[in-house]
Amino acid sequence: MSRNVVMQIQVDEGLRARFHTAAARDRRAADQVLDELMRAYVARRAEGSGGCGSLAAGDERDLEALARDQRGWRCCPFGE
Repeated sequence: MSRNVVMQIQVDEGLRARFHTAAARDRRAADQVLDELMRAYVARRAEGSGGCGSLAAGDERDLEALARDQRGWRCCPFGE
């Protein structure tokens, strides 16, 4: 049986406000949207593909670009 837990995270105040506005526009609670995003992220990582932003051995990509991609959810179906 699943048990709900509380998470505390630090996010930019403006981002938090825009997130709540976007969720409200979709008539969804913010926790539902976060749950969906987390499940999609975990599923993508579990596929073994490494998802976007994974750094394989010998990967020559720019680490700054990698960090931007990870923070920006650029390859996430919910992001840019």
